[in-house]
Amino acid sequence: MRIDVLDPDNGSVVKSIDQTLAERPLPLSTYYSTGVYAQDEVPLLQDRIKLTLGGRWDWIRVENDKTLNPVYIVQNGQRIDSPPTQTVLWKENTVNNHSWSGNLGLLFHATPSTDFTFTAARSFRSPYISERYQYIDLGNLVKVGNPNLKPENGMFTDVGIRVWKDKISFSANAFYNRITDMVIEKASTYEGRNALLKSNVGKAELYGGEVRTDYRFYKQYSLHLSTSYVHGQDVYVDEPLPLIPPLNGRISLSGPVSPFLNFNIAATLYSEQERVAAWEASTPAYAYVDVYAFTRSFQIMNLRSQLFFGVENVLDTAYRNHLASNRGEISIEPGRNFMIRWELGI
Repeated sequence: MRIDVLDPDNGSVVKSIDQTLAERPLPLSTYYSTGVYAQDEVPLLQDRIKLTLGGRWDWIRVENDKTLNPVYIVQNGQRIDSPPTQTVLWKENTVNNHSWSGNLGLLFHATPSTDFTFTAARSFRSPYISERYQYIDLGNLVKVGNPNLKPENGMFTDVGIRVWKDKISFSANAFYNRITDMVIEKASTYEGRNALLKSNVGKAELYGGEVRTDYRFYKQYSLHLSTSYVHGQDVYVDEPLPLIPPLNGRISLSGPVSPFLNFNIAATLYSEQERVAAWEASTPAYAYVDVYAFTRSFQIMNLRSQLFFGVENVLDTAYRNHLASNRGEISIEPGRNFMIRWELGI
């Protein structure tokens, strides 16, 4: 980075300073984790029902060193270890978390081709190091972690059905998840600047579902359909949760071109996402098409080989992924993209 010192009278450059800032995005830190768990599966009613029970206890310790910002600067080739603008970004700290989690699952074989499933679980997640100590300066916005984040705890339930026949298979699941102290980003200020701070949400609610169908309509030619939806809400302040994907689906057609070559054509569709947090931008609906071809496995020098070819985003559609973490001025996903991959296996 070059800093120009200007003459206040005529605006001419009096001198220039070449400056390099040395920053540490994460402190020197250590993440210790240990746990014990037990799980068992019990058949019931002559194996028509399978009951699964499991439990786990975890202990996590996170330690970090003091972190300065900037660590040092270099001006005109000279290193300065204690510049006047240096501040303490993160103090030395130690955090201990411990909790338990468990799960109960039921699988019911209703018919030879139909299953019903049920799952209930208590979840636990200790915040990652990046969530505790994140510091990303985006110019007009800064993303900052929180070393005092509490662990997430949740209750999760899921019900589903699975059906499979000779030519068609179908599965559907619906879930409900209640989380306390969920870690999200909230709009705030940090040192007088606009910021997104890692924060705990008192109570968060997520529910939705997923449906998938595979239909082999002619010989080896198949049609694949899938769709999913998630609704996220901060029930403590009655606001939408951030970073929730919109309703989306995928339809694809696959089959052989020749005895040696197969193809896959897929269209991915996303609806608009207008249920957004206060700091988020809504995302318009979009769709893109991918085309792939791949060979059957063949041998080269006793190695299993397979070739893959593809054109992604064939129509060169300009779109923005609602969950993208792109920085700076780049806000849309890549356009038309060509790929070739050679896979070797022993």
